[in-house]
Amino acid sequence: MDELPKFDLYVDQVVAFVNDTLGPLGVDLMTRPMVNNYVKQQVVLSPVQKKYQTMHLVDLLLIGLFKPLFSLETIRSGIDQITVGDFPKQAYDNFIDTLNRALATWARKTKRFSLNRKR
Repeated sequence: MDELPKFDLYVDQVVAFVNDTLGPLGVDLMTRPMVNNYVKQQVVLSPVQKKYQTMHLVDLLLIGLFKPLFSLETIRSGIDQITVGDFPKQAYDNFIDTLNRALATWARKTKRFSLNRKR
């Protein structure tokens, strides 16, 4: 989680960070009104004195990544299940490690499939 800022951010900084992080993956950009709605809907905890902390960033990154696939309720439930025994930082690190392993496995299988199809 060394990639995450070690200081609190205002909503515009959060939106820029999330979009810079997820933009290369081709997911929809997050906007300030979207973040505000996530807070109003209690999908994300309210900021502390208008500043968002690491746990907020992790939640918003996961929401941005999974929103095309799952409902906000499902995403929130998944985040809650993942973070039950861990701090958000550790849960995020575990998620990223798992995602990277899954992507590497998928890439190997896809490459094998592509090589097999050429024969």
